[in-house]
Amino acid sequence: MARALEARAGWAREFAVLEMTHGFAAALGEELDFRIEARNIAAVAGSSQIRVRAVYRQWSTSRVLVLEYLDGVSVRDAEPVLAKTNADRHGLACVLLAAMLRQVVAEATFHARPASGQRPGAL
Repeated sequence: MARALEARAGWAREFAVLEMTHGFAAALGEELDFRIEARNIAAVAGSSQIRVRAVYRQWSTSRVLVLEYLDGVSVRDAEPVLAKTNADRHGLACVLLAAMLRQVVAEATFHARPASGQRPGAL
């Protein structure tokens, strides 16, 4: 479809729609290959103060990613837990922000859904 569009529309050639389509397909292929996700998880785990779930590589493939289960509290329900433990909220926020920035800036690996595979909003 992109090839036909470039053949018929000048703007499509100008924006290199076919090249963009190939780039998008390659990026999508990487997103769908859980071996790459496993490597990214390992990179983040090795340089983070944040506890990251372990990958069970012996059961993981390009289409299946088996991760350690971590029990957690939903962000929606965290207030009583934080209050009960007198948690340093500012310190926690700084550690989380530093971990996210390190992923993006230093390691070029960013997980857009840090709680994926868990209950929505789980810590």
